[in-house]
Formats: sequence, C-alpha cells, structure tokens
Amino acid sequence: MLCLPLMFLGALCAPSQDITAAALAEKLTPLLGQVLDQHELPGLAVAITQGGETLYMQGFGTADRATGLPVNSKSIFHMASVSKPFVASAVLLLQEAGKLELDDKLVKHLPYFKVAGEMYREITIRQVLQHSSGMPDVKDYGWDKPQTDEGAAERYVRSLTGEALRFTPGTAEAYSNMAFDVLGDLIAKVSGTSFEDFVESNLLDPLGMLDSSFIPSRTPKLQRTRGHSNFYGPRIDNSPSAHYPYNRRHAPSSTLNSNLEDMCKWMHFNLSRGADLERELLSEESFDLLFRADQGSGIGLAWNVDSFRGMRIVGHSGADVGFATNVFMVPELDLGIVLMGNCDATPIRELTNICLETVLGKEVELPRPTIDLPFARTLEQQGFDAAVEAYEELREHPTIEYIYRFSSLDSLGWLLLRHKRFADAELVLTFNLEQYMDQPDGLLHLAQALHGLGQDEDAQELLLQVLDLRPSDEEAKQLLKELADR
Repeated sequence: MLCLPLMFLGALCAPSQDITAAALAEKLTPLLGQVLDQHELPGLAVAITQGGETLYMQGFGTADRATGLPVNSKSIFHMASVSKPFVASAVLLLQEAGKLELDDKLVKHLPYFKVAGEMYREITIRQVLQHSSGMPDVKDYGWDKPQTDEGAAERYVRSLTGEALRFTPGTAEAYSNMAFDVLGDLIAKVSGTSFEDFVESNLLDPLGMLDSSFIPSRTPKLQRTRGHSNFYGPRIDNSPSAHYPYNRRHAPSSTLNSNLEDMCKWMHFNLSRGADLERELLSEESFDLLFRADQGSGIGLAWNVDSFRGMRIVGHSGADVGFATNVFMVPELDLGIVLMGNCDATPIRELTNICLETVLGKEVELPRPTIDLPFARTLEQQGFDAAVEAYEELREHPTIEYIYRFSSLDSLGWLLLRHKRFADAELVLTFNLEQYMDQPDGLLHLAQALHGLGQDEDAQELLLQVLDLRPSDEEAKQLLKELADR
C-alpha cells in the first residue's frame, strides 16, 4: 500500500573482501534477533543474495502469535506495495507483445475510465507507472469487506467518476495506489485474462515463484503468516489483525503474497536481467526502462531509483495492515536484500540498513525502540498503575535503552482514542502531559478523550488552551464549535 523512500549509508562501496555465508550469518543473525526482541515484533524473514547465490536466508519469531508457528524461508507474507514492480513488468510484457505502448492513453484501452474534469483523458500508462498521473490515493481499501470475484477490477475503475485529479498529468509526482489499481483492469482487458492469471502465467510461473500469488487463497495455507498491528488489531500491543489485507480491486497496488525463496528468484531475475532463464521474458530495453529514472525523478517504472557515489540503488518497500516489507537491490554489486515483517510497526528501513552495513563490513547501529509498546503491553495485561510503575522503573533502571519522548505516549493515547477506550486514553494522555507540559497535540487528544467521556466543559477548556498555543488548529476549532453548538 505505502512506499517508503530508499535510504543510504554514509558511504556505499563493495565489500573489501568477499564475505562467506557462514560469516554473514554469524554476524547478522544476533543483530536481527536483538531488534526483534527489543521491538517486541512477532516475526521477520530476511534474505540476501549476490551473484545469483543466496548468502543469507533466515526466519525469526512466529508467523502468528495465536498459533506460535515459526517463520521460515517458505512463510508467506503480504508484500503490500512490493506488488507494483510486478505490474510494471507485466505492462512491458504486453508492450513487447505489441498489445500496448507505454505512452498509450488509459482511455484507449479502458473507454469507461473517467474521473472528474477532462484532464483524465490525457493520462498515459507511463505516467501511472511513474506516479505522475495526478490521480489521488486510495482512502479505504475495504480489507474488512473484500471483493474476490474477477469483476472487481472493472467495477473499481467504473466507481472512480467522482474522483478529482490532483494536478495536470505529467506535471508533478504523487504516489497513487488508485492509479496502479486501474492498471490491473487495463492488463486484463489487453491480455484477455485476469490481471492475476496474466502475472502468474507470464511472470511468477516462468520464474519458479510457485508459492506466490496476488490471490492469497492460491498460496499454501500452512505457510501463510498473519499480520499484527496495534492500529488495526483488537488490542494496542501488536496483536493479530482482525482482517487480512486482501481485496481484489486493489490487487495490482497491494496484494502480492510471497516468501523468501520466491522473492530471491525475483531479485535475481531483475539483477541478472533474466540471464539464466530458458527463454527471454523481457528485453534489455525493457529492463533499462524499468530502472531508469527521468531527470529530477526518483522513480523508474514503479521501481524507486537513486544513486550514491555513482552506484545505482533500486528498490520498493511496502507497508500495510499488519505487514512491512522491502526489496533493495544494488545492481553494480549484484546484491539483493529482501525483508518481510508480519507487524506494521517493523522498523523495515533500519533493518535493511543493518543488513547492508553488515554485508559491507561496516559498524552497525541498532534502532532503539520507543517506550510506548512496553507501556501498552503492561497496560493491557496489568492496568494503568502497573504500566506507570513499569515505565518509571525502566527509566530509572533500563534493561533496554528505550526512546522517551512526548510523541510516544501521545501516539498511544491517540491509538486508545481510535479504539474508543476513552477512560484509558484520558489516563495515558494526562500522565504524558504531566511530563511534557503545554503540548498542543497532547491537549487536543486529551480534550477528545474527555469529550468521549462526556466531560465537555473540561474538554472546552483544553481546546481553548490548544488555540492559545496554536491559533490555526482547525481540528480544535471544529470540535470547540461542535461543543458550543450543543
């Protein structure tokens, strides 16, 4: 669903000497295990390839906290926006077959595609792949009410008539899952088969990615992981998510399901440009298009592209309900890294850096966890007083070097508001404001908690304080108006 920007080390260069798989495992496994433990994550899967060989492949933790099944190299993860480069390759397969051109208008192949205004008629396939179409993003993915039939893609395209473009196509960049979802229907209409079947027959199967699919039910049942989330789960301490992120209308942007073994094949295909395949899937020209960012842009065709010290870096990350993923490649080193976490709080960028730094023989700095998760865990298990006691004990006698800042417990309070746990939110937010005085966000969230508890007069007083500190706060103004009109 979401995509995080690529990140870079202070220097990127080839390893001074080849690192063996055994040496890499000895260095990397304890580091990743420590991050998993300190951040209280359920599971993680990591693989590193170079020159077509697997240097490292390891599963950590559990595929599902409810079952305790371990993560391994075959565990299936929801890959989120890592799906998008597969869409780009599928489009180029159709271009090479003479069935479309990158600069074709969407309406040429989807005459019923329409959004508000007239500019939509000018949107090209290339602009969608480069996130310059001007189309907005998806607001509700409907994971709790998925459509699973083949007609979902066309119905979605036909439902967009009320959407408005954010800018004239081709004049700017803005990430749009919605635009990629339109390409799913386009691929179906041009190929004469469903988007999912086309990708499986023409990409996944030829590459030997036999456990992967854009339809979760087609993957091996016993290998599937479950997402964990404090935002979308029933609890606030990264419990199993209520819904698996699948809705066929959003397949192209978000619903690839895969594992380490298959994603290593995908990275090798892209790094080697298909050199080891029995038949050519994509030409050199197509690979050039995929990985070439236009001047001033950081996007090729779906892939995020950048350079550092003359070396190109190509990748795509994903973040969704209960999952976080990343594919990161350094073509000049023939190096690929893939990470999959079954918790949306997984620090995926930092973990990618740890892997890259270790391969390159650099010193590794582990990401520090924030205090909100241990506070939330104790709150769920033992109540607020115990959570405060544990917080103060950890601060005075740390067993782990947590990050303490206003936003940590404020975010936890906001999360409790989302779960409509107003009494707990009021306790957490009040405690946080006792330590970090006069924070507008904290006062606003506390006012919302008090409003949820029916204490509107106290809420009004806090909202006035918010506006004294931040006169332009529209959310505070709106809630104050609502309370005044009662």
